[in-house]
Amino acid sequence: LGIVLERSSEWALVKFNTANNNEISEGSALCKINDEDLMLQPYKKTISLLTGWQPPLKMSFIRAPVKHGYLAKLSRGRRGNSKNWKRRFFILKHGTLSYYQIVDQPELKGFVHLIGSAVSLVSYEEQKQFYCFKVVSGVATLVMQAETVEEMIEWSTLLYHAIAIANGGGYLLDMQREKKSSR
Repeated sequence: LGIVLERSSEWALVKFNTANNNEISEGSALCKINDEDLMLQPYKKTISLLTGWQPPLKMSFIRAPVKHGYLAKLSRGRRGNSKNWKRRFFILKHGTLSYYQIVDQPELKGFVHLIGSAVSLVSYEEQKQFYCFKVVSGVATLVMQAETVEEMIEWSTLLYHAIAIANGGGYLLDMQREKKSSR
């Protein structure tokens, strides 16, 4: 099939896609096999369906969000206690948020794996800047600033969705449970 899956909570995420199939992107979650919904099923059920499949095999995925663009990033100064804002090119894909100095520069300046992360908006009082949001991953915090409120909402919403997928469901599971109970 050309894809490698890895476990995240009870979900199977696409780790690698060697089939040159752009329909299946890395970081996406397997949600159905032959029209059987897997979102609320244990991981063992997913593996059981995959190991015992008979042709034809039909798989559906929840695509991990992809976005790129410039944001300001709060940086620590060289002395450790001074802070400044630096313009960086960010790429959200494959369950990772990466950033570079400029769009065409191949040198990675930093990244955050979204597994175990959280995103939130930052108040003006906290940073004395408008349109800020942050990703917290373990003990690290990455604070970013958009140019407009719309851009801030778009980035933070996509990050929230990407984090939910990377962590095996989050609010997506709640929506699925609600959908199932209303039937």
